[in-house]
Amino acid sequence: MEINPETAEFVGALLGDGCLSKYWSNSENCWRFEIAFTGSNSDFDYYNKFIQPTVLKNFGLRGRLFVRKDNSTRYHIRSRRLFEQLHDFGIPSGVKGRSLKIPASILSDNNLAIACVRGIWNTDGSIFKRYNSVCKNHSRLYGDYLVMGLKMFSKKLLTQVSAVLNANGIKTTRVFPSENCFVLKICDQKAIRKYVELIGFSNNQHIERMNSFLKTPLV
Repeated sequence: MEINPETAEFVGALLGDGCLSKYWSNSENCWRFEIAFTGSNSDFDYYNKFIQPTVLKNFGLRGRLFVRKDNSTRYHIRSRRLFEQLHDFGIPSGVKGRSLKIPASILSDNNLAIACVRGIWNTDGSIFKRYNSVCKNHSRLYGDYLVMGLKMFSKKLLTQVSAVLNANGIKTTRVFPSENCFVLKICDQKAIRKYVELIGFSNNQHIERMNSFLKTPLV
């Protein structure tokens, strides 16, 4: 599989919101091979304007993009060829476990690693304002103090993301456990600004959310 910045971001989105699925179809009497993504309804624009066009351009496949009755965004690609390419590339089939990680061939190239991190954060990342506890019943906003967070089951994957960010001068917290998963954060405001300048977002909902918290928009 040819890896370029577009397909590296696609792989990142797959690590965040997607999975490889192989199952027996009684109606067709054969195995089905699918690459399936599930996002929120606010992710539809990202899949419509970036992910689906990337798949069509690089793999010659359109896939099916739709919104379910529960308002979740779904994108399914039925292709044994792409399934096997991604599986051979290091993406596991079935339920994503704690061993999920960025493929070595992406990590070995900084531009590809940055694109992959963008895809991961586009799908699984969050942006929020930090509050400081003042007393038991009140809290105070830290002005324009933002936090970027990434919560996933795989500690290995978050450790890789942290390594990529730190190698590019973007300071992160350590990877720490939270309930049944692991969390990585960017709390330093200069680091957040550098993330926006160097890596950025392809998912407009993150841009809109970030700017809604700020008096002066970053992007």
